[in-house]
Amino acid sequence: MNKFTLVDEANAEVIKELDGWLNKIEIYLRDFFDGEIEQARGTQFGDCISKVNYLFEIALAQPRKFRGVRDELGRLQAGAIVEVYFDFMDVDAIANAPWNVVKNQPETIKGAAISLMEQVIIESKELGFGGCIRLIAIERAKSFYTKIGFTEDEDSSWSLELKPTAAERFLERQRNRRRSEN
Repeated sequence: MNKFTLVDEANAEVIKELDGWLNKIEIYLRDFFDGEIEQARGTQFGDCISKVNYLFEIALAQPRKFRGVRDELGRLQAGAIVEVYFDFMDVDAIANAPWNVVKNQPETIKGAAISLMEQVIIESKELGFGGCIRLIAIERAKSFYTKIGFTEDEDSSWSLELKPTAAERFLERQRNRRRSEN
């Protein structure tokens, strides 16, 4: 398992790295989609394009809402927009770096998004929310979240919630995974 460190807001370095993600997206569009964004629509990479653009915009405007993780070499590998409410945290967007989405790229690092969710859950616990997180997920991403322990909100089929007991089970699985790898 790769080791990641938390980035808890978007400083100038993070903004520069997110801009680099946008540049990499342009390269991938040219190399894998004939330079046509329409060809990427409906794919995981197309989702990445939208999320990275949104991350960049919000990180510029509201840097304290940004969370991310860096790999052992200090490279930003995943990012999210997080908002704190009165008794839960809302994950507005989460995205892997483009090279973690396009298959078989030499700079691919696995586990960044899951590590980022782990960090957000820990923050939720530290704020006294017990790990409670809510988010809206596109259909393609639901399996990622259900593996963590998110369940559908009773009021909406596209809104997901992580409750404290599920958050604790997830964190325990992560601790066990790290112990078994050491």
